[in-house]
Amino acid sequence: MPDAAQILLIAGVLLVAEERERKLVGAEEATIRRRKDMEREHAARMAEAEAAVRRLQQKLEIFESYKLGFGAEEVTIGRHKDMEREHAACMAEAEAALQRLQCLCFFVYV
Repeated sequence: MPDAAQILLIAGVLLVAEERERKLVGAEEATIRRRKDMEREHAARMAEAEAAVRRLQQKLEIFESYKLGFGAEEVTIGRHKDMEREHAACMAEAEAALQRLQCLCFFVYV
């Protein structure tokens, strides 16, 4: 039969263990909330990146249709240079969107 001192010691150990368990449960819940927040943020950024890619694809299709629709002699030099600059800007924007998308995927899935 344990004496009073042993009972108090056991009760103290039990209280410490229960407090640790409460902290662990709280930390788990916070981690779950943070993960859900990160997943929502990831989904929103993915949707944003996909929309940017779609816009860029549309711009590229327009650019390509201009190139196909006009013979070299029909496109003025100025318009041709404008189209080339727009094409280069679209490609740079698409590359930047792709890099952001890859970074997001890496961040979420690591």
